[in-house]
Amino acid sequence: AARDRSPSGAAPELWVLGEGYVDSVACHREQLEGLSAQIAEERVRIQQAALSDLPNPSVCAPSAFVTLRTRRDAEVALRVQYKSDAETFVMSVPPHPLDVRWDDLRQDSTRETVKERIGHLCVVALYLGFVPVVVCISSVTSLQDWSKRSPEVKHFLEDWPTVATAMEGMLASLALTLFLSFLPTTLMLIFDKFFLLRADAWAQTKLQVWYFWFQLVFVVLVTTVGSSLIASAARIIEEPFEMFGLLADDMPSATHFYLNFMVLQWVTHSLNLLRYINLTKFLAFRKLFGDEDARKMAEPEDQDYYGMGSRSARWNTNMLVGIIYSTLCPPIALLTFINFAICRLQYGYLIPFAETRKSDLGGAFFVLQLEHMFVGLGIYCVLMIGVLYGRSPSPIPAGICFPTIIYVVWSYKRFKSEFQWEKLPFSELVSGEQVKPRKDAAE
Repeated sequence: AARDRSPSGAAPELWVLGEGYVDSVACHREQLEGLSAQIAEERVRIQQAALSDLPNPSVCAPSAFVTLRTRRDAEVALRVQYKSDAETFVMSVPPHPLDVRWDDLRQDSTRETVKERIGHLCVVALYLGFVPVVVCISSVTSLQDWSKRSPEVKHFLEDWPTVATAMEGMLASLALTLFLSFLPTTLMLIFDKFFLLRADAWAQTKLQVWYFWFQLVFVVLVTTVGSSLIASAARIIEEPFEMFGLLADDMPSATHFYLNFMVLQWVTHSLNLLRYINLTKFLAFRKLFGDEDARKMAEPEDQDYYGMGSRSARWNTNMLVGIIYSTLCPPIALLTFINFAICRLQYGYLIPFAETRKSDLGGAFFVLQLEHMFVGLGIYCVLMIGVLYGRSPSPIPAGICFPTIIYVVWSYKRFKSEFQWEKLPFSELVSGEQVKPRKDAAE
């Protein structure tokens, strides 16, 4: 500790172990000189490591945040290609600071590429392995199969045929819905292990994309896929025009399944409104902690299933079921309308008032939903062309409808090219900067 040697303001002294009291000013000056030399050596080491061809991970980070003064500079920086290899510098809009996954930002790019390849293989294996599960679900929920094994079930089917038909449809829809509810968690485990997401909100967009395609194949096209996804794909690859007949032969007979499926969605929305998972956690934590601490520990809801990405994929699938099967079975359009009326009422309360606020990407989920809608419209066109061709005595109705596929493809390309929502056109940036000084001068 430093102390004054006399009240007259003499130089303070500092106790140093082994030396006793010494002049503190001289002691600190010596320490400062020694630290300055170390700082100079460290600067030289960092500069040499930064200029080397093989960057040192202890010095150079693979990611960085850059703050620019104006919106114009930021837009220019996002568009510029800084090296001949476009992958050397990849610029993007940063996420919210509270949403950043800092550990992902420290990962090496080479290791990132290898892990992503393994992650893609895991997702593909999950897709291929889901087909036997769908077949197993259909066999387990088939009352006809149960009637062969149990005389009681057989008598029930004979005495109550109407109830049996309704039960079989509901059981199949319920089993498929329950199993699909575990998929977001499985996909997120793969994403967290093998993909560098850098932000939780970006993880939700990746989940939305993969989960949508999963539901498109195993919910919307489950009757067409049948027991072998590979066999169906190989058939279409060998004869592309077979997809019209493939959809037209199998999908019209499954409309009753989707009627039950859509009604079952009303139940899932109502369960989400109850927030029973959060309530259970709150009641459990309240016995150990106070009410306020228990409330904080019970939030947020599980983002794998209840996150914006998973919800957007499910809502997209429900909308496509209503669109694709509405012409074959008009009542399904009414059920779909009721489904989204319930969504508007219940989630219009849940998201802004009951659930905690989440990071927003500025419309990324909505844009992905619109892109997936184009996929559903293409399937609808292919289905209706196949139905008209197979059930009409003349190919003329199918020929009249065939240009709709061209229009859907053209509309999708126009949507991707003409509607830029992430970046402002440079002309608008320039015009905005020219107008603003005149406005300031007028004031």
